[in-house]
Amino acid sequence: MNRRCLLDSNVVDELLARPDLRRHFQERVVAHNLEVFVTHVQWDEVAATPSSASRADLLTVLRTIGATEVPTSGFVIGVSRLDMARLTSSEDAARHRAYVGRSTRRSRDALLLATAEREGLVFVTQEVKPRNLARMRAHFPAVEIIGVDDV
Repeated sequence: MNRRCLLDSNVVDELLARPDLRRHFQERVVAHNLEVFVTHVQWDEVAATPSSASRADLLTVLRTIGATEVPTSGFVIGVSRLDMARLTSSEDAARHRAYVGRSTRRSRDALLLATAEREGLVFVTQEVKPRNLARMRAHFPAVEIIGVDDV
C-alpha cells in the first residue's frame, strides 16, 4: 500500500533515536510504498535545536529520509515563511484560531494538521497525551492521525 504521510516534528527525534525505524522509512520510500512530506515548520524546528551536535544529526535525518517539502496550508505571522506557505480561507483561519486558543505553541501543529488535510496526507506524530490527540482530531476530523510505529 502506498501511504502518503506528513511528519510531525517530534517524529524526526524518534527517527534519530531509532536507526531501525529510520531504515524502515527509507526502504519504504525507495520501494515507492511510502511518500514522506515535510514543511518548513519541521526544518525550522530542527534548525532551532540548541545543541549543535543534535541539530546536525536531526538535519541529517530530515535530509536522508527521502521527504518532499510542501508549503504549509495557512500563514501565521512569526511562524510561516512567505515563500513556503499558502493563504487559506477565513473559515480555515477561524478553525486555526480555535485550535490554537490561548496557546500560541499550537500554531505549528495547526499548520501541519491543516497541511495534512489539504494535501490528503496521514499525520504521523509521537504525541501521546490523549487530551492533545483528542484536540487534534476534534479540530481536524478529516485527518488520519497515527503513531510512528503504525507507518
